[in-house]
Amino acid sequence: MKKIIIIAVSALTALLASCNMDKFPHGAILEEEGVKTMQDAAGFRVGLYTPMKSLLGGARYTMEEIRGGMFHAMVDYGNVNGSLYRWEMTSTEPTAESLWYGDYAAIVSVNYTIDAYKKLLDDEKSGLSEEDKATLQDYYAEAHLTRAMLYWDLVTKFCVAYDPLVHEEGNDKLGLPLQTAYNPSSDVTTYPGRSSLLDTYKLIEDDLLTALDMSAEGQANNNYYSKDLVKALLARLYLNMQDYPKAASYAEEVILSNRYTLAKDDAELESLFISDISKELIFVVYGELNDPPTSTGSLFINDNKKGTGEDPDPFYIPSKTLLNLYDKANDMRYPLFFQTHEIEAAGQDPEDLELLWKFVGNPIYQKTTGVLNYVNAGKIRISEMYLTLAEAAAMLKTDVGLQKASNRLNELRASRIKNYVDEEYDSSNIMTHIKAEWSREFVGEGFRMINLKRWKDDLTHGEPQSVSLVYNGSELSQYDKSITHSRAIWPIPKREMDVNPQMKGQQNLGY
Repeated sequence: MKKIIIIAVSALTALLASCNMDKFPHGAILEEEGVKTMQDAAGFRVGLYTPMKSLLGGARYTMEEIRGGMFHAMVDYGNVNGSLYRWEMTSTEPTAESLWYGDYAAIVSVNYTIDAYKKLLDDEKSGLSEEDKATLQDYYAEAHLTRAMLYWDLVTKFCVAYDPLVHEEGNDKLGLPLQTAYNPSSDVTTYPGRSSLLDTYKLIEDDLLTALDMSAEGQANNNYYSKDLVKALLARLYLNMQDYPKAASYAEEVILSNRYTLAKDDAELESLFISDISKELIFVVYGELNDPPTSTGSLFINDNKKGTGEDPDPFYIPSKTLLNLYDKANDMRYPLFFQTHEIEAAGQDPEDLELLWKFVGNPIYQKTTGVLNYVNAGKIRISEMYLTLAEAAAMLKTDVGLQKASNRLNELRASRIKNYVDEEYDSSNIMTHIKAEWSREFVGEGFRMINLKRWKDDLTHGEPQSVSLVYNGSELSQYDKSITHSRAIWPIPKREMDVNPQMKGQQNLGY
């Protein structure tokens, strides 16, 4: 029987078990027709960018945000994503299955591409010119970046946060099953079990360091991978590994490239968050009208009557605690991120509530004029590097680090707040201010649970905007949890545990 390999990653579904490599969905090509020429290589390169549409948006953002205490379910939310919101997931949680199998299916495809590129590069009879080989080497680097992003998505959801004091010996089984080669088999005895958490992070690190060999330095509004993007992802990785010197170094290198500048007025910010165009963007997901990025904002608006946003019926709304983090009169993000609407729910008296309006959608993806599509392109932007550098420098706990952290935090805040006057921070309060700025700048973008786990901060639900319109609004404290609670991380899908004998006894605690 001929082997096949996925090329249309967007067609992948949860029907593909991560370890059963004999099962493939539609959208595949014969392995014998694989990467033989540069034209083939360029075709496979397109598939490397497809996963970014879902990795930078959609459920990967919203599910981790509604779990983080800054949003509250409406009284009539109908239990939409309720098990996630209440931290009551089980090992058959559908969203967990979808993310797990979707990411591993994409890893299968990327592994094939990596192997095929390497084989072509090493083939002395390929007839490739030196220019072709250089281009193919770039494609090879890009493939490693995509795999790093897929494993990053998995490790930040299905594994505990990395702590060098606990995990640096690498003798646990708290990481992911690692697949680094395309090796289809129906023999369950060959399926990988969980690695150590250190080995998982090392794989991501090694992939990114390999990706650092690509030739493109980077530019603003880039739809393609670049060295700057790799450095930004390394800074993100090292921050979460608590390797603060490396995190600070890579973040600062991207900032000092001067290829990206913070948006500093209303028009620039609107272009950044609505039109997905800005000098802040290190990378932005490419999309077209008939092939758009992933929809993100519908849970927070949900206008099913008119579709225009005039009559929203949200499932989740921001907490008052979150809203009060902003200088509402001067913070230019505030009117872009939030909008007030009269909301009626479950027969209660209507009230004016502020809704998350950050993902109403880019007009270029609107198929019907005036109808919200909730589609904004996923982005990696320079403001993350400012906060990464600020946090990493502050955690170095030196006078020089404190000054650098203060400077970068003030620079970011000055770009977002009118009439801003630099604040003075000290070692006792700098992290409090950095944490607040993470919440303000990246609200709704999937950082919330990653941050809480890194900071070792327990989950505390904020004050509700309305006690009567929020689900169990007077008893929200019942959902407060220790960050060490089993539901701080996602369950390995039961199907995976059942089919893979090497996973026996390796389910996340509590599931």
